[in-house]
Amino acid sequence: MKKQLMITLLISSTLLLSGCCLKHDFAEASCTQPQTCTKCGETEGEPLEHIWVEATCTEPKQCSVCNLTEGEPLGHTLSEATCIEASKCEVCNIVEGEPLGHNFKEADYENPKTCVVCGLTEGEPLPEEETTNEEMSELEKEAEALGTTPEALAEAKKLMEQWAAEDAQKNNTQVDVDYPGMTPGDPSQDGQIVIGDNPALAGDYIN
Repeated sequence: MKKQLMITLLISSTLLLSGCCLKHDFAEASCTQPQTCTKCGETEGEPLEHIWVEATCTEPKQCSVCNLTEGEPLGHTLSEATCIEASKCEVCNIVEGEPLGHNFKEADYENPKTCVVCGLTEGEPLPEEETTNEEMSELEKEAEALGTTPEALAEAKKLMEQWAAEDAQKNNTQVDVDYPGMTPGDPSQDGQIVIGDNPALAGDYIN
């Protein structure tokens, strides 16, 4: 009897000294660790491995089990802002900044007020100006002096005013057009208008 008790004690002592236990208490496996006995540290099976949630514009790739992250956020893929819409991410639809707003070119006799970026128009072209009898009389005198017709001279003046307005818009300055009698000149010179066979030199540009 004594001998059997000694053998049992010897076996128990050996088990304890070797780190083993009679009954394991396993903790659940994790992404990086297999099941592990909390008493003796013995392991069983394999780690579960990570369950990754893909990275987003603002968050890196992340394990949905242990919350470990890897890498960097993707960052936004922003579209160009337009006249009426701000810059927007093509992935998550977040909006940044403000719309650009329209950049209008003023109306002329052929075209209404028009955005030079998106082509949006507002209103109508400028109305044709009617020539009064007094103005026609002056035109007739000037036309006769230039050897042209009143209609051709009126068209020349209209073009000069249109060119001056466009020039003012380009340079963001106020431009006035002066007509000091409008004398004939060389059609190759700057600022001239040629109506049929009759060249008419433009008036002074005053900025």
